[in-house]
Amino acid sequence: MKSKQGLVALGVGVLLLGACASSRDPVGQGGVDAALEVDAALGDDAGASVDAAPTAVDAATADAAAPDAALPDAGLPDAALPDATADASADATVDTTAPGAVVNLTATALGFDRVRLDWTAPGDDGATGTATGYDVRFALAAITSDPLFAAAASAGTPPAPALAGTAQSMTISGLGPNTTYHFALRARDEVPNTGARSNSASATTFNRASLLITEVAPSNGAVDNYDFIELTATQGGRTDGLSVTDASGTVHMLAPFSIATGERIVIHTTGLPCPTGCVQEDLGGSATASTAAGASAAWDVYTSSTGLIATDNVISLREGTTIRDAVALANRDGDASAAAMTAFAELRSASAWSFSVAPVDATNDCAVQREAVSVATTDTLCGGFAVAGAARSLQRNGTSDTDGKADFFVGPQTPGAASAGNAAPSVVSATPRAATTVRVRFDDELAAAGVLPGSFSITGLAVSAATLVDVHEVDLTVSPAQTPGAPYVVNVSAVTDLQGTALGSPASARFCGFSAVPPGVVINELSPAQVGGSDLVELRVTAGGPLLGVTLRMNPDATGGTTLLGTLPAICAATGDLVVVHLIPPAGTAMTSETTSVTQFPVATYAANYDGAYDVLGSTSTGISATETVLLLRDSAGAILDAVAFSNQSASASPALFLTALTYIQGATAWLPPNCGGAPCTDTTTPTAKGVAASYMGVGSTPTGMSCRRTADTNLRADWSVAPQTLGATN
Repeated sequence: MKSKQGLVALGVGVLLLGACASSRDPVGQGGVDAALEVDAALGDDAGASVDAAPTAVDAATADAAAPDAALPDAGLPDAALPDATADASADATVDTTAPGAVVNLTATALGFDRVRLDWTAPGDDGATGTATGYDVRFALAAITSDPLFAAAASAGTPPAPALAGTAQSMTISGLGPNTTYHFALRARDEVPNTGARSNSASATTFNRASLLITEVAPSNGAVDNYDFIELTATQGGRTDGLSVTDASGTVHMLAPFSIATGERIVIHTTGLPCPTGCVQEDLGGSATASTAAGASAAWDVYTSSTGLIATDNVISLREGTTIRDAVALANRDGDASAAAMTAFAELRSASAWSFSVAPVDATNDCAVQREAVSVATTDTLCGGFAVAGAARSLQRNGTSDTDGKADFFVGPQTPGAASAGNAAPSVVSATPRAATTVRVRFDDELAAAGVLPGSFSITGLAVSAATLVDVHEVDLTVSPAQTPGAPYVVNVSAVTDLQGTALGSPASARFCGFSAVPPGVVINELSPAQVGGSDLVELRVTAGGPLLGVTLRMNPDATGGTTLLGTLPAICAATGDLVVVHLIPPAGTAMTSETTSVTQFPVATYAANYDGAYDVLGSTSTGISATETVLLLRDSAGAILDAVAFSNQSASASPALFLTALTYIQGATAWLPPNCGGAPCTDTTTPTAKGVAASYMGVGSTPTGMSCRRTADTNLRADWSVAPQTLGATN
């Protein structure tokens, strides 16, 4: 840095005199003469005044006392006189050397929004010293000229310059993802002199991967390789900072790695240590490294948490606290947990899921659950319904992302692979609810737009209204009034599920005209010891009507515990009709329930059937106990139609289930006597439990052998006897 010292007033005066002498007398003598002339003209006092250092006031006084004409240089033009101010500036030492230019600027992307710049510090004067500051600029195009540099945006506050030759860097934040930025800088000193523009350096910020939650399996056990969440990249990029959470907290934080468009990540909630052969593939860099059971073709990762909440839950993909994607799921039982309702409310506030009302615990649980994806497996209070098949999961309908339940359907699990697609919805049943009302039930949620009167037709009845009363049930208003017990068929068209999938097969259902009086049905004949458990139960209709929903059950109790053996289809039965329920059909037997007539599937083609009865397929896994058992019939509303206690009269102790069931049906007055000597029946009471049960001792093990048959309807042991079977015919 150069020195810039001014001249004192006295020094200026001496230089002025010397300059005059020099300009008028090259050899220097005139300077002496001039000095003498000034002394002579002004006198001793004037001479003393020049010799002394003058102040601004002294100079003015001297000029006033001595006119210009009296001065020895009065004959010179004004231009020839020296200027003290100009001479002082010219004699000062000025810094005109700019800092050097940075020639090795580089840019490196650090993330989605950050770039680091590196360079070597220039000097204050060229390549030496320490500059005073930097001006760092960035643009979306190369900065290759000074005008482009001036037009570029400031990159914020750079570091103070270091000594020339020192490596320096700065990080620029707040940039956009997947964008190429160009940078340049220049240094300045304190004058300020500005150095030349650096080279233009560029970097492209990371591309943030766009991921969707595409499959969730919240109810798997070890046999199904545990619960999992599948993510699919709709846009390739980096996974830095992404995590998956549920209503209970963080499920997994993804490691930073690059994923290509279309690739999948499967997050297995196995807990740690993970299964044998597992590899955290988001750390290992290979999507084929894991060989654990359940490993997929996708990127497999394993969580420290075990399992997902399978009732009411929110699965979300987050970047920090920002929700990038989410799915709300519910079991639709009408009572979501407080934690789940809080999670639902967060989704609504973040516009991450479409809830029409703000979720408030214990206030609108049912309405909120209806707008989440159903994970129910049976009929529930708030729109749950039975889902067929095992190992099911929630699967996204392609890349649909409307933040609503229509984005997902239930189907067979496909972790790490594309979904097999949404199965077409179908008609499950039609049930008369009143003389002018029929309810049609489907196996999937329906789009309300397709539920119109014109989508339904019933021969002999006109449909004037169609109302979606539950997510998968439609009430039809019909006229005229149905004929009680008469057969009808409802045909459906132009109805779709929430995903827009058209109706599949079956698209129709049979029902019997509404009757205010429920049908009467009794257990009529029993073959309980058939080979392979292929047991047969014959029912007799004592009062005609619709049999849809009538259930055959084994060993019921007061708490509702029971084994379901079969549910009757829509048979429009007349008084005296017979129904044979087939349990565990023999291997190779193709069994389909008859609904339209007793010869719908004739014995000539279906050897196991009976042409004198409606043949109905019951349980395919459970037969009747060959020792002691209680059978019970309930109507579609759950009322008891009939009950019978059976025993093979063996000497072995009666099973506890049998004793409990016997007490239950006696208490319901469905079997007599009502007790055994005033106490619940056991093997030691009088009479004993076996003593009040109908005996099927001696029944055969083939369909043509002996069976236990009803001969009276008094609900007593004496109503039954063992005789040659007459299944499908009058006893």
